[in-house]
Amino acid sequence: MFSAMSAVVAILASSPLAAPHAEQVPGPGARDSALIAGWYELPSQHKLLIVWGPTGGYRLLDFDGARFHRLEQTGPDAYRIVGQGAWENGVLALDRDRTGRAVAVTLTLPGAPPTRMPRAETYPFDMEEVRYRGGDTELAGLLMVPRVRKLVGQTGGPLREVPHRLPGAVLIHGSGSSDRDNVWAFTIAQHIARVGFVTLFPDKRGSGASEGDWRTTGLEGLGDDALAAVALLQGDERVDAGRVGLVGLSQGGVVAPLAAARSHDVAFVVGISAGAVTLVEQMRHEMTRDLERAGVPAEGISTIAGVGELAVAYARAPGDSSWSAYTTALTQLKVGPYAGAAAALPAAREDWRWSWWRQVGDVDPVPAWRSIDRPVLAVFGEEDERDNVPVAESVRRLQQALRPELHTRNAVRVFPGLGHALADPDRGWVSREVLTYVSDWMLTAVGGLDPTMSRH
Repeated sequence: MFSAMSAVVAILASSPLAAPHAEQVPGPGARDSALIAGWYELPSQHKLLIVWGPTGGYRLLDFDGARFHRLEQTGPDAYRIVGQGAWENGVLALDRDRTGRAVAVTLTLPGAPPTRMPRAETYPFDMEEVRYRGGDTELAGLLMVPRVRKLVGQTGGPLREVPHRLPGAVLIHGSGSSDRDNVWAFTIAQHIARVGFVTLFPDKRGSGASEGDWRTTGLEGLGDDALAAVALLQGDERVDAGRVGLVGLSQGGVVAPLAAARSHDVAFVVGISAGAVTLVEQMRHEMTRDLERAGVPAEGISTIAGVGELAVAYARAPGDSSWSAYTTALTQLKVGPYAGAAAALPAAREDWRWSWWRQVGDVDPVPAWRSIDRPVLAVFGEEDERDNVPVAESVRRLQQALRPELHTRNAVRVFPGLGHALADPDRGWVSREVLTYVSDWMLTAVGGLDPTMSRH
């Protein structure tokens, strides 16, 4: 496994690499108007990141310390830390150089001495905001560019720098609205960038700084957005165009194989906590598990599930008779002991969920997984069986679909003791074991950072 960078790759500690020549939508660029975004060094020598939010403001992230906070400006050079945790209501004060750029931040917590954190001289990746188009829709995302370069030369002799194109990865968000404030997705995206992938972490269509509406697009449309992001990376001179893949999270792990099956521009696919079943099957599973955890007896689960099946029938074939059958059952549910469950179901024919379910409910990702002739990986948490995803059935279907003759690196991995978020129970953030396994697999799948030096 490629758990360490090749000996010909050195960390850059000076200026960023050249800007991309990718055709992008003109946009505001990085929203770093206060000139504070970047990496800062904690006394413990690990680094925290300040980054602009998808729609403005700043975020503070400490991936090693498992902290994510919003920064609320209280003065020209002062910010209050907002969010739960030991740093809540702390204050950040800025030190600036003559150009106005922050060179250090000082953290003051109630009852503790101030801690000064200088801007880091070495750090894992640079950040850029990018704008690009998914069809007629303007999309936005955070591009993370690893600070690596290739130095070559004879042993003991002078080294020279040569162009070094890195592999690339596009993150695909899960269900609902989701953007760069999704700390689960950000944790995974930044780790992929740390190990050497030029990583595009987008705002999902209709979320954050991206235009459009995911509710009217369907999974194929979201796949088109992912392929537009792949094309953006392929047009970047820092990226090896033949080694750009997709990393789908939860429902994004259904979108990823559907997109890859339609495009050979995708070099690999990773699905994380993504069911290999139809979304109707997954909704049934998730609803049952939610009701079980809530203590609803088997009879009640059966009653609620029956109304849910009538909702599915109407979504599939909308008509007066199917609507009447559904609303009659829904009305009965509202006056019984399970009125709370009834409130979660759509009550009007105009509800957007009907068209969404009609588009996506019966989409089966398994044929797409089966058809992909490039490396694919599916990762699950075993305990997700009791939460969101029918893990055992998904693994069974994938093991049948991912034929080894298509690619020897195809893999399905289940991590015991972890749930849908694959979170370490002690830290509450994504398990480092999972992150390392996924990134090692990705590096192996693309032949390492420098495929001319890789071991096959």
